[in-house]
Amino acid sequence: QRATLSQPPTARCPRRPPSNMTSYFKHSTASWDPRDKAKLDTIKGLIEQATSDILNTVDWGANMQMVDEVNSTDNSDVLSEAVRLIRKRIQHKNPRVVMTSLTLTET
Repeated sequence: QRATLSQPPTARCPRRPPSNMTSYFKHSTASWDPRDKAKLDTIKGLIEQATSDILNTVDWGANMQMVDEVNSTDNSDVLSEAVRLIRKRIQHKNPRVVMTSLTLTET
């Protein structure tokens, strides 16, 4: 005989994330210094530029700019957020984005 479920099927579904996603991260950027926010925005733009899905070849200029920005950052929270952004790009469904992201990490 088949075992019966003691809970309805909806109880097995994972909980939906809250609408405020900053609660999922270790540090919220709301309390950051404006210079750190600007640095993170610059790094985020460079990551998106260097790992764009329209690139046919590696954008070495964007890669090197991103490396320079990361090397000039002292805040570990900014660096952790940059790593999180790159990891997110590595999990992208487009293989071009994945390859350029892996090249960026290698740079």
